[in-house]
Amino acid sequence: MRGRPHKVQSFATTVVVAFFFVACGGHVPEVMETSGDLPALLPQGIADSFSLNYYELPVDSLEAPSYTKNAQHLATLESPRSLDYDHLAFPFKKFPSGVVLTVFDAQGQSTRITADQAEVFSRTSLVNLKGSVHIDMPDGKRLETDQLYWDRKENWIFTDGSFVFTNPEDQTVMYGTGLDLKRDFTYFNAQKTSGFLSIKQD
Repeated sequence: MRGRPHKVQSFATTVVVAFFFVACGGHVPEVMETSGDLPALLPQGIADSFSLNYYELPVDSLEAPSYTKNAQHLATLESPRSLDYDHLAFPFKKFPSGVVLTVFDAQGQSTRITADQAEVFSRTSLVNLKGSVHIDMPDGKRLETDQLYWDRKENWIFTDGSFVFTNPEDQTVMYGTGLDLKRDFTYFNAQKTSGFLSIKQD
């Protein structure tokens, strides 16, 4: 992770499989489509009521009893169903029935991300969120779009599609197409905006 003073070792506790977040190099990543005219693929495993907790622990704290005390809870992922396609040449895991991803910062504040579907590509570590994607920040900011990619390694979120961004601090709603932003919303770059709407109350 960039900016960390020492190396870390990550581990995950889960009822089924480990979940890996993103690292991709472009705004239009090459992903394997799993719908449309392609034949249905058979997963090697199906998990219902999927739940995962993802932790990170400094290397110098791996020995008990500090193991649990020093672990940072990074994220929780929940989904009604997980399909495992890691046996394919282009391995991935799919969450076809909706997904809720809760990400925690160092202060324990949470960002909640929901989507109708999600795909996690093991080889590229890309997370592709699709359908009614909502990101709700702890300060009330909200991003809505139809498809979103998340580069967790660099803490970047991006989409080339249309979006709606609601900012309660200045009481505005922004409409646009294409954006880059840091996960904590300290940097926000809209490629094209189509209008603003003030939601100030007199």
